[in-house]
Amino acid sequence: MQQEGNCTPLWPNTFDDHQLTSAHRLKQNQLMFDELAILNGSRLMLLAGISYTLWSLHGIFWRGWSVGEVFFWMWWELLLSGVSTTILVHRWLRLTKQPARPGDGAGGTAVALLIMLFFATLFTLLALGAEGVSIVKGTLGGFIGARELNMALIAFLFLLVHLMTAHGWRFPSITREQLSAPLMNRLWPVLGLYLVLICDHHWHGRHELDTSHAHQLLMGGSLLGLKLLLEVRQWLKVRVQA
Repeated sequence: MQQEGNCTPLWPNTFDDHQLTSAHRLKQNQLMFDELAILNGSRLMLLAGISYTLWSLHGIFWRGWSVGEVFFWMWWELLLSGVSTTILVHRWLRLTKQPARPGDGAGGTAVALLIMLFFATLFTLLALGAEGVSIVKGTLGGFIGARELNMALIAFLFLLVHLMTAHGWRFPSITREQLSAPLMNRLWPVLGLYLVLICDHHWHGRHELDTSHAHQLLMGGSLLGLKLLLEVRQWLKVRVQA
């Protein structure tokens, strides 16, 4: 949070590029772990994804990583994963000729994505705003501009995984649940975070948004913690099926 007229954020080094180099390097690897691991049922890749999430939790609690940064990449991944999954579901239904139940086709996937993307956007703006990055202050554009290259690289990796999946020989044999798992592993943490914030809001009787450091850690810890639970569940599921 910033004082009136002061441009120094609560954590001055929050968006220091040198500090976040390791996080950015790991981010692209995690994308391949998340998508390919689930779609191919690889326990080793799933374990690597779990390790990354644990490292991210360590980063925000003990290494001063930016919570706003975590939320921003969560938002970007959710958008890309949602678009990719919607297209894949549509293609999978056409190839397998399986009838889609109401709300279970590509349209239902898109609607669920839009609803969760709305909340994810609010959470991201809240987390960034607490660290001095907002539309009102005119700092959001610079924040995104400094990350355009990383965003483009992540989008390319999503496109690569999308094409590998859509044109792979085992694509028709992939189950509907397996196809949607990467997206669902990003949707459920957002919904869970919403419930956590509702409970926190009523418990403390707040009537305004909390931008304290403790609340930032609550948001970041809840998001990554819920994501970790889903990754462990997925790993155990693949392990049992193996």
